Amino acid sequence: VIRMLPVEVASVLLIVSGAWWTASILLALYWERRFETHGRNLERLQERKSGRDRVSSVVGGIMLSLPAAVTLGLALDGLAHARVILYAPGWSWSLPEAAALQLFGGILVFVALPLFTWSVYLIERYVYGRLPGERTLIQRGPYALVRHPMHLAALLLGIGWVLLAQNFVALVLLFLLE
Repeated sequence: VIRMLPVEVASVLLIVSGAWWTASILLALYWERRFETHGRNLERLQERKSGRDRVSSVVGGIMLSLPAAVTLGLALDGLAHARVILYAPGWSWSLPEAAALQLFGGILVFVALPLFTWSVYLIERYVYGRLPGERTLIQRGPYALVRHPMHLAALLLGIGWVLLAQNFVALVLLFLLE
């Protein structure tokens, strides 16, 4: 018999991580405006007037909101004991040592989320809020150890969510984040 984490435990971990992801994205929007230089503000207003990048903004918004929608959807399904998707036959799989892999996935998620948030803060402060000529190479925090910590965090999040949920729907996150 393969034992998995209680559905309530997996669901709570998915809710907390989905909420943290959402908070990080909302903070990124705030930080981008907070650290925006005058020149970048004028450039952004000009881009808005011309309609440039409207499609990429919509696509980016959808892609950034999907991890929250998937994790929260799986979690609510689990908490409602509906088992339409989370822990449902056909949607979920059970690996040997499933509970240990789920715990490992949870650890990956909660190591990756602070790394993601910290990386987003630094990139918003020193890159996205500035004109190209004003930008500097970030060499502090996680960027002192890894060239692309946000990408590393996204990969760890995708793997962690897949291991935690052990669900085919969560595989979408792994491919979406990378």
